[in-house]
Amino acid sequence: MRKADPVPSLPESALALPPSPGLVIEQLVCAKPGDSYELALVIKRTYRIKPDGFCVLADEQLPIESGSPNYDPDTTGTKVSPPSWDSDAFAFKNATDVVVQGHAYGYNSRATIDAELRTGRLCRIVRVTGDRRCEWANGRIRFGPPVPFEKVPLRYDRAYGGCDVTALERLGDPILKAFGAIQPEWHLERCTRFHYPRNPSGVGYLIEADRAAVEALRLPNLEFPFDLLTPERLVVGNWRSWISAPLPAGFDWYDPAWFPRLAYIGERPDYDPNPGHIAEVDLGWAPREIVTKESGAPKAWDSRFFQGASPGLSIANLDCDAEFTVRHLFPDSPEQRIRLPEYSPRATIVISATETTSMETRLNAVVIQPDTRQMVIVWSARAKVGRPYAAQHFAKMRWTIVWVRN
Repeated sequence: MRKADPVPSLPESALALPPSPGLVIEQLVCAKPGDSYELALVIKRTYRIKPDGFCVLADEQLPIESGSPNYDPDTTGTKVSPPSWDSDAFAFKNATDVVVQGHAYGYNSRATIDAELRTGRLCRIVRVTGDRRCEWANGRIRFGPPVPFEKVPLRYDRAYGGCDVTALERLGDPILKAFGAIQPEWHLERCTRFHYPRNPSGVGYLIEADRAAVEALRLPNLEFPFDLLTPERLVVGNWRSWISAPLPAGFDWYDPAWFPRLAYIGERPDYDPNPGHIAEVDLGWAPREIVTKESGAPKAWDSRFFQGASPGLSIANLDCDAEFTVRHLFPDSPEQRIRLPEYSPRATIVISATETTSMETRLNAVVIQPDTRQMVIVWSARAKVGRPYAAQHFAKMRWTIVWVRN
């Protein structure tokens, strides 16, 4: 990293933002992610992706998100909406979350394409298929041919998963039965044992098969080519056998309550005690102890819980000048290369009249939004401190950001 360069004067590359009342794009956070307390300045910037793949600061900036909002917050019943963002307050990540939000495009109305994200050694390919019917014929299940499509949302409600509503109605859930009416604000109908723990927002999850359940089923549009759903794999057979079902495929944010992310804080749904291969472990996306660790105590928590990208899309030591190649994800281009912005922030915080600290900047998240040709980047400038700080302390602190060329 070179020393700080002067801020360029060209309007297209300007790094200084005009004041915008109420817009929060920088925020202080304090926590104890390891042996000592750390202070972090979260810095969020939105960029416009030019046709040549270079990024320049956008006129409109997205604010820091302190929660984990959903695409459809008003869902009812057993339906679960997938997350539209992850909390930017998760400031102490050890890797960079890489996320793509938008659509996969079939262009000339194709029925199947492979959407791709590539950077360095990482390559994520998702098979995108047009809508198909699930049919019951002479006691056997078969899938109809996919219909051509113009575009398919990349959201996790188009990937494998969901809830077997027929099995829930037939067999019931004892926790829902006991507490559902007593604590309706908990929305226990959205987290029954008949929801797929990896992706309760999805489609295609079937525990028991009969004509009505099969013909009412919606099949996923997004799948991994190496883990396709087939008629032979459709019926899970037992709610504890979820761990052997297909992986949900996607590029978007992954909810904190989904497996394997939730298991990093010691919470894990019951599963078949002899599951054989665990897909996330085999792929190197999660450690073996993700299914063997029993303790839910805070001392057993794993910081990987704070990584909000889809499993396998949190990258350690991502270069600040990394280049991404995406295919079938931009509405006007089958292939697009994207470079991270030319400048990164370095921060200094005045904690008090007698204490000033320089901070180590890390890249927390890179979010590519091809539909609007935007890239959103979240950095975390971090420093170890000797004590915890809260909102009343943050109000008295001041910081300076210098932008340096990568």
